Amino acid sequence: MKMRPAIVVGLLLLAVSGGCDSAVTFDRDNEIVVEGYLVANREFGQIRVSRTQPVENRYEYTPFAIRGADVQVRRMGASGEVEEAVQYSEDPDQPGVYIAEGVESVLPLSVYELLVSVPSTGEQLSSRTTVPGAYTILDSGPDTVVYQSLQPPEVTVSRSIYPGRPAIFVFSTESLDPSVENLTPFYRDVVDPDDDFDEEELEDYLINESPLLNEEGYEAISEDVLKIKVPWLAFAFYGRNLLRSNALDDNLYDFIRSQSVQQGGSTFAPGEIPNIIDHVDGGTGIFGSYSVVERLVYVQRPAGLGAK
Repeated sequence: MKMRPAIVVGLLLLAVSGGCDSAVTFDRDNEIVVEGYLVANREFGQIRVSRTQPVENRYEYTPFAIRGADVQVRRMGASGEVEEAVQYSEDPDQPGVYIAEGVESVLPLSVYELLVSVPSTGEQLSSRTTVPGAYTILDSGPDTVVYQSLQPPEVTVSRSIYPGRPAIFVFSTESLDPSVENLTPFYRDVVDPDDDFDEEELEDYLINESPLLNEEGYEAISEDVLKIKVPWLAFAFYGRNLLRSNALDDNLYDFIRSQSVQQGGSTFAPGEIPNIIDHVDGGTGIFGSYSVVERLVYVQRPAGLGAK
């Protein structure tokens, strides 16, 4: 899944203005907000540290960025000992954005703890994530597929392991060739480029993500092998598309499922909507992890259907 910077902010604003009976309760005034993601077998990603903003304000990151924080991510052993510590330093060109020092990779099925302290105020924040097990593509299928053909794209993968529960996935497609001419028929009707069209609207369709899926949402080939079938509706553009399957940790799973409630995906009455579940002590936000496999596929126009 390709995490957009500050994806958490709008959700937190909803949480601030949301329900009475909260899944999390916190002082909403001037609280620390963190956002960071670890990806199995990849280098440590950036950590963003800022403060909550008044819900009536238009979102701006820089004025609320926290500078001069001490940020560290530690890999924890089975007995609670620290096995590895990765120090972060602030990006001089991006206030409140902290970059890992060194080139260590995130280990699958490991527990990592985020520690943030703000020397100027004495505030401290922490969060833990268990990284999902790595998995691999066993069969990627053809590199080129004809849109709306009888055989949609498929990817066969090994299973991702997560302690104590079956794997939870989010599947996504990202267009690498977005343009009005490349819009597939369904999305061309949605966008309606002939009616006062602003090309910036295309950005809303670059990445399409599925709802949360457990392993039952995939076709089980064997005990250790799953097949992912990608619906044609996932493709907004012809051309190159990057397919991703993402196995989520508990933090991302809880964050996304509570996000869907905030955005109307539930039967809760107004005033009863729970807040975002964030697993952050001393602040709010998201510190999560996931394991990802991805492949590139070229979506070709059907014969006789030229660009408009």
